[in-house]
Amino acid sequence: MTAMQGENNAFRVVAHNPDIAATFFSHLRNLASSTRFPARLREFIIMRIGWVTGCDYEWVQHWRLAQAIGISTENLVAVREWRESDVLDDTDQAVLACVDEVLCEGFVSPDSWARCQQAIGGPAEMIEMMAVISFWQGISQLLRSTRAPLNDGETSWPPDGRAPTYSH
Repeated sequence: MTAMQGENNAFRVVAHNPDIAATFFSHLRNLASSTRFPARLREFIIMRIGWVTGCDYEWVQHWRLAQAIGISTENLVAVREWRESDVLDDTDQAVLACVDEVLCEGFVSPDSWARCQQAIGGPAEMIEMMAVISFWQGISQLLRSTRAPLNDGETSWPPDGRAPTYSH
């Protein structure tokens, strides 16, 4: 575990099991550094998962990371109610539809798969998208179950403190 990871409560939680932590960090590095799937879309996926699942920790961490790669506050807030948004493009919406289907139904419908594949690319990109959805859905479950606290100095549910109404 690096010094930066040691300052992160999520990494501290996972570090309780070194074997799992090694796999976790390897998978995280692979998904976070990929160049096939756009970082913007990856962050939208993670933010949507954090919102839908009520995972404040995930939302807070990726709020900061998404802003660091240039995603606007307006676009990040739009992820909360993306179907009503006029700031997200067709590709953003296609990916977010896939996220919601996985979270609610456990899989992506053939229509959404085709729409998303047309928007983002071929099989490699689609598999990566599904890996991102699956991995961060699991992270949400882990963080919520272990009640990982926000890191020191972080504020809940940026930018406005508005939390989702969690109903699952």
